[in-house]
Amino acid sequence: TVSFCVMSLTMGICGLMVLAMREPKHSVRLQTAGGLGHRIAEAIIEPFKQFGTRLGAWIVPVFLLVAFYRLSDFTMGVMASPLYSDIGFDRAIVGGIQSGPGLIATIAGGFLGGLIAYKFGVLRAMFVGAFLTLATNGAYAWLAALNSPDTVGLLAVVISSDNLAAGFVGTAFIAYLSSLTDPINAATQYALLSSLYALINKFIAGFSGVMADALGYVNFFIVTAGYALPAAALVLFADYTPKLEAYGRVITFDLSNPMVIIGLFIGGLIPCNAIVDEITKACRQGLDRCEQSNPQGRCCLGNVRGLMRVEGDVPSCGACQ
Repeated sequence: TVSFCVMSLTMGICGLMVLAMREPKHSVRLQTAGGLGHRIAEAIIEPFKQFGTRLGAWIVPVFLLVAFYRLSDFTMGVMASPLYSDIGFDRAIVGGIQSGPGLIATIAGGFLGGLIAYKFGVLRAMFVGAFLTLATNGAYAWLAALNSPDTVGLLAVVISSDNLAAGFVGTAFIAYLSSLTDPINAATQYALLSSLYALINKFIAGFSGVMADALGYVNFFIVTAGYALPAAALVLFADYTPKLEAYGRVITFDLSNPMVIIGLFIGGLIPCNAIVDEITKACRQGLDRCEQSNPQGRCCLGNVRGLMRVEGDVPSCGACQ
């Protein structure tokens, strides 16, 4: 109760600070004649069309990068608290680490990410952030392998390093999203980009519990940490293509070229197939466990019914609860 009251008070202070701030200067927006429908189209449809006009065929790899760059954090993050509980860490200790060293690490990571992005560029900062995510998310597999409530020191290191990486990656990623928007249509375009990655990642993260139950914590955190590798490859593609063109190696990315379509299909199929394969494997193992616990009928785990095409009313069992 006290924690929620403190968070509510903090948000109230932030709200008062926003009210006291001056409105920033906006880009000059030309007032065009037209009815309500024309103005709605200008405010909503035009920003979306501008993405296609400005990015052209590059909208495909850009949107893939936006959609999947934070996948590792989303899928891993929802299972961190259950891991602490199953290992046996005291909630007060976990809360103290998260609100103490963890908070400091998040702030430090944000400043570090901004500094790296300013000195070396946003895409290079995102590339570093992808490998930080790989290392820090993979550290949870180490914590799960030890499976001891006495490793409080390691817990503090894992949480702090993960928060440091989250602050670093969050700052670089926000800077990248901001660079993709046009100042006149920034609000609508940023909302589109942020909704794109949040919707896709949260949907996939909805299967994290089933995957962790079927694969075990160690394998689960190894798999989710590996999601950072396709993200790093996309960052390299986006960063070094213009550099190769600067050296005279012209790279065309034309959707009318059949080889480009084939490359996009194969490149997008590999990570998607790996994700679907892991989810399907986890769902099948979950169903097998349910059937072993309840031999009189089939049962399912949450979203497994739709994914595995389990039909009819099925009884629940202890493994589902």
